[in-house]
Order: sequence, then C-alpha cells, then structure tokens
Amino acid sequence: MIRYGLSALSLIGTLFFPWGYTLILTIIASYVVPVTALLVGILYDILYHVPGAYPIPATIIGALISLTMIVARRFVQTYIADFS
Repeated sequence: MIRYGLSALSLIGTLFFPWGYTLILTIIASYVVPVTALLVGILYDILYHVPGAYPIPATIIGALISLTMIVARRFVQTYIADFS
C-alpha cells in the first residue's frame, strides 16, 4: 500500500512541489516501483516541456533513473539473498 502511495505522491508532486523535492521523492519511490521515474518524466514533459530549453528531456532522465533503480534493486536483493 505504501509503495503505491509513494508513487502517487510523486506523480501529484509534479503539480504541487518544486522539482527538487519531486526528484528526491521520485528516486525514493522508484526504488520500490521502478516505473515511477519514467511516468514522472513523461508527466513533466507533457506539462512543462519547452523545446530547446533543456538539452535532455525529462522522459530520458526518468528512463535512466528507472534503469538504475532496477539494477540497484536486483543488486540489493541478490546481496541480501547471499547472506541469508
């Protein structure tokens, strides 16, 4: 329940929070549900994209964060499983 609440809060945060808080919340939520960063990136591009304003769109950054969190989550699960 909390994992989906974090994801929903990070999606709602794109509307109400500054981008720094949303980024931190998205990274935390992406560890639990890795697709969250991609969805937040797509939402940011839909709402706030200005062509030529940024060199990298938020969707690509979200995809990179999602891939990083997938690798980090698998690494932590494997590392913990080795010690069990």
